[in-house]
Amino acid sequence: MTYEAYLALFPSAYEATVHENACLSIASEFLPQFVRDQQVGDAEPNEAYWDWLASQLHQDPDAEEDERRTRVVTMTDHPPVKIYEDEWPRIAKASWYNNQPASAASRECHLHVRRHADGRHLVYGIKTTQFEKEVDLRGGELVAATDGSNLIAAIHRVADTIEARDHLVAELIANLPPVEL
Repeated sequence: MTYEAYLALFPSAYEATVHENACLSIASEFLPQFVRDQQVGDAEPNEAYWDWLASQLHQDPDAEEDERRTRVVTMTDHPPVKIYEDEWPRIAKASWYNNQPASAASRECHLHVRRHADGRHLVYGIKTTQFEKEVDLRGGELVAATDGSNLIAAIHRVADTIEARDHLVAELIANLPPVEL
């Protein structure tokens, strides 16, 4: 797994960093050797490191074996919805960070599209900031299983709600699966 793939598991780089810090906060003797090497600067984070961090997302000793991963999505003018990620796989994502690497960003914006097997789409986004006089913005829409024009219109409405830049909307639309003619 790459760093970018690891980041994609979270709604924001901030949450990815919080998870990484929590995983690394345990006593070093409990960490795999390749993680300890990375901590002391003997090695750069590699795919094994990001795989290990991602694997820690699912380790809850109190969880049942068959427990499914859920996500709560903030909707625009509607209460939040809870989905099972395996029933709503992400089909497109676009992200923007005001600094690189993403972990150094003080502002970031993410747009996502998920599709249910019945053809419905869930479009949602989040814009976060670390600036005191700015607020985080979230929004989302459920799109009925119809033609693609409703999906594109919903993407634009959600982007407007979170004040996403036009290039991010264009990137998300370009990342959608191709349509057969």
